[in-house]
Parts: sequence; structure tokens; C-alpha cells
Amino acid sequence: MFVDAVKKAAEFTLPVTISSRRYGGAINTGCASYILVNDEGWILTAAHVFQAAQVAEAHRQAFKSHENQRQAIEQDKLLASAKKKKVMNRVRLDPNWIQNHSHWWGQDGVGFENAQLNVLADIAVARLKGLNIKPDQKFPQFGDPSKRLDQGHSLCKLGFPFHEIKSTFDDTRNAFVFEPGSLPIPRFPLEGMLTRYANVQDQNTKAVALFIEMSTPGLKGQSGGPIFDRDGVVWAIQSQTRHLPLGFQPTIEIGTRKTLEYQFLNVGLGAYVSEIAKLFQSAGVKYAVG
Repeated sequence: MFVDAVKKAAEFTLPVTISSRRYGGAINTGCASYILVNDEGWILTAAHVFQAAQVAEAHRQAFKSHENQRQAIEQDKLLASAKKKKVMNRVRLDPNWIQNHSHWWGQDGVGFENAQLNVLADIAVARLKGLNIKPDQKFPQFGDPSKRLDQGHSLCKLGFPFHEIKSTFDDTRNAFVFEPGSLPIPRFPLEGMLTRYANVQDQNTKAVALFIEMSTPGLKGQSGGPIFDRDGVVWAIQSQTRHLPLGFQPTIEIGTRKTLEYQFLNVGLGAYVSEIAKLFQSAGVKYAVG
């Protein structure tokens, strides 16, 4: 059903890896998805793909404040050496602060600029710098933002789940390095049907964002990827998975112990094309409507 559509979507659905190194030494690399929207290098992805960068900036400021405090203590001539050491021990470096952070957009040497986020709808656009775009690159067509698909419409998600990426940090190059076997990152499609529409409201501003709900979950690695129909037309961006309680809990036995097993239906939510169109218009991003 989605053979041709997946081929089309694979042309413009690309991986983005997010790597972080903590002051405590832990290194984590995760993967998400993005859509290459046009030949100007504009991309569309989930807003939470950029959250790690925001956290890293907050940690950078915290570390700067930490160093300023230590410097002030060192330079305080009124403190005796023993007292200075005691005060210095109170100013501790949090090992969970992010020391280094990086996005890798499927090619080396690529950065981003002009990022604009709609956090409520969990979508973001940005313009990639240094991206090598193929001469025959295909770009997506988006659904009509004034139209609503009917309940039961078959749709498909595409992204990069079920693939482990390990990396190290090279201090001499000031860069993350993927371990052998990390690349290439394989795509994984997952089909389902449109079950419902969902309005998500900001309790402070009362702003509302429109999502579609699908009968299948969004998988880790598919965030920011397209939700498209059998013609490859993009109708939403994968955002999150919700777990709906089914209302029954069968008893299972583990060894000699009995326990209740709560049952849930995992459904995927994606920001609808009407939200995408508004963000494109706000950022001045050109795009095609199928």
C-alpha cells in the first residue's frame, strides 16, 4: 500500500543525531528525523529536537557562573586559606551539566541558523548551512492545510528507530566521533489509521495547536519525521506517543508472585499540516502543496 509513498518520503526524510557529553564523563547520542523542505536548505522537524541545545546553553551559563564564583573565592584576600578551601568545596560542579553538545544533520560540517520553534505544536523550522543538496533532490508535497482528512484514513510514519549509535569525544578535534557500525542509519516505516483529532491548549496563553492521533505509536527516532498518505503527501509531523489505559488489568504470575499487568494502547500524535503551514508562513519558508 505504501511502497511508492515510502520511496518518495525516503528522498526527503533524513536523520539528525543529537550528542551530549556531561562533565561527569557520560556521552549520549540519540537520533531523530527531519524533512528537507526546499532547495534553500530549510528543514522541518520536531521542536523537541532542539531542546538539548537549549539545555546545553542553560548549562553553559551555569558553568560560567560556577567558574566566576570559584574565581571570586580565590581572589578574596579576606579569606584565610583554610576557610577559602572550605567555601570552595561548597561550590560544586554538577556532573550532569552538558559540557559539549552537537547536532549532526547526516553530513559533516553542517550547522543551522534561523531556527523558529512552535513548542505547543512541537514543530520547528531551521535553515541548514553547508548542506550538500543533490542536483536531483526531491522535496515533499504537503497536504492542503484547509482540509481535514477523514477518520480511518491510512497514513504512514517514517524515521530512524531501532538503531543504536555510540560515540566518543575527541578533545583534539573538539568533536564527537561515531563508533564503527553507527552509520548508515536505516529508515523504518510504520503504518496506521487516523483515529481522532486532538487540540492541545497552552493553559497560560490559551493558544491551541491541532494534532492528529494515529492507531500506532510514534517510535523513538521517528520524532520530526513525516506522516504521509499513500501518495507520499505529508499531512503531519510525528511528535509524541501517548498511552491510553484500556481499563483492565489481568493478573500474571512471575515465579510465585502474582501482579496486576496494566494494559494500554499506544497511539502516536503528530502536529497537523495546518500548524506546519502557519510556521512556514511565519518563517518565510517556501513549500509545495500536493
